[in-house]
Amino acid sequence: LSVVVQDMRLTVQCVHTGVQLRSIKSGSYLSKVAGDGRDGSIDVGHLYADEERDFLLSVSFPQSREQTILLKVAFSYRDPVTNECIKIQGDEVMILRPKSRTPEPVCMEVDRERNRVRAADSIEAARAAAERGVLSEAVAILEECRRVLLESFSSRNGDRLCMALDAELREMQERMASRQRYEASGRAYLLSGLSSHSWQRATTRGDSTDSSSLVYSYQTPSMVQMLQRSQNHCPSPQIPRPQIIVPTRSFIQKPQPR
Repeated sequence: LSVVVQDMRLTVQCVHTGVQLRSIKSGSYLSKVAGDGRDGSIDVGHLYADEERDFLLSVSFPQSREQTILLKVAFSYRDPVTNECIKIQGDEVMILRPKSRTPEPVCMEVDRERNRVRAADSIEAARAAAERGVLSEAVAILEECRRVLLESFSSRNGDRLCMALDAELREMQERMASRQRYEASGRAYLLSGLSSHSWQRATTRGDSTDSSSLVYSYQTPSMVQMLQRSQNHCPSPQIPRPQIIVPTRSFIQKPQPR
């Protein structure tokens, strides 16, 4: 895998005087919100080819009949080849004020990210309950999250990410069926899932049985090709052929005449 972006930093700045940045959900990526809520930043770091990152920002804005420009987005990064620092000014984020209701009441991308963040928070809460020894509470936390996901706008519209989240949570519940199973594979599976969500990067999930798991959702085409090449070049174990031992014939030496 080749690193195409180094030291990436995303910055957001409020435009309208009545707009305030409330929070940034960025997982394990360091984020900051200014004390007055007028600007914020996310340190993304390095990105491999074809990788993407999604972050959820919460903002408050005043009532108005006119469209409102909420944020200006910009980012900078270092080119790993030329070592040059590149700065790019992104688009402005605005909210429209239509006179009539739109057919799509919720933005699909925002709802998908809410579901992902909600699932990650539920996994962390379930893991904490499991470590306290209360597996029934851990399973109930995941079940409640699955219920909320099922009722979400993106789920009702057949979103594949929502289906993958539900499959992941279901498998986690199965691995919490008993203390023995949790100790054997559940804990490692939950920790791997938390790592995947917090960094939005594919991790090894051991003996995961569901191909719709997010371990596949975070894979880039380059990662898939690399894994396929690795599997193709890995020689299959050869079964040793049984060695046939032919007993040697012993000859009794005849006594030589004197």
